[in-house]
Amino acid sequence: MEAGRAVKIDGFGVFGYEQVRDNVRILYIKLQENFLQRFHLNYKPEMIELERESKNVFMEPLTKPNYAAMAKTANGMDKGVFQTVLNNIIHVMGELLSENSIVEIDVEDAGKFFANNRQILYDPFNKLKPQAPQGK
Repeated sequence: MEAGRAVKIDGFGVFGYEQVRDNVRILYIKLQENFLQRFHLNYKPEMIELERESKNVFMEPLTKPNYAAMAKTANGMDKGVFQTVLNNIIHVMGELLSENSIVEIDVEDAGKFFANNRQILYDPFNKLKPQAPQGK
């Protein structure tokens, strides 16, 4: 994401962004069809409409994730071990979204996934939420 490119994680989705200001981006995740099909999930109709209308969200050009760099930030974990752990986390997320009637998965700075009977909504993390009024 630093180079202004979306990142594709095979078997899960694409991490894209909306450029809000020169130095501010909002991260977006679009799940891949194979992820949705594997876990018998689909987007809620309002999510499909939102994605269709999003003109300022960049989901390409695509680049591959730098697993070696990500592994270093995870306490110097081995690249292969990191990929295995990430794939396991993605698989558990798919299971949670498909096996529970109502579920919310908070992925911190990446936003939240909501599922209601296998219908998915994604809410991007917005750092630009209004602040509370400051006292004197």
